[in-house]
Amino acid sequence: MMYYRYSNSEKPMSDWGHAMFVDDEFASQNYGDILYTYDGTDGVDIEDLHDIIIREWNKAVDNGMEPIGFEGIDAEDIYNEFNPEDIVMSAGAWDSELVTWFGDVILAKHDIKAIITNDGAIVFDPTLIKRV
Repeated sequence: MMYYRYSNSEKPMSDWGHAMFVDDEFASQNYGDILYTYDGTDGVDIEDLHDIIIREWNKAVDNGMEPIGFEGIDAEDIYNEFNPEDIVMSAGAWDSELVTWFGDVILAKHDIKAIITNDGAIVFDPTLIKRV
């Protein structure tokens, strides 16, 4: 499966240390003139992280360590934020402070280079990204 990211930036990664891609080649073309692609290499399906995200979120809640603004949100709702229905229209957790939480808690403990969502991918390793 191929994933696409249009941008005007000479670097594909965001300031948050990730790049968001969509599986529809033209869905994000209004974001810029530079096309980046990702071919799914080393991608982990978000569904495979369900139990890990739920467990880690519940630990954060128990310790009062939820990111500011996300206090009191159910773990299943947080998980769903990491797999938005339409990543172009709303990137969910990938466009919020939850990215930092995910990086600190999930990425720090697991060797994850990219995540495959229901209609896109989130890439953390820039070497997996190609400029077209």
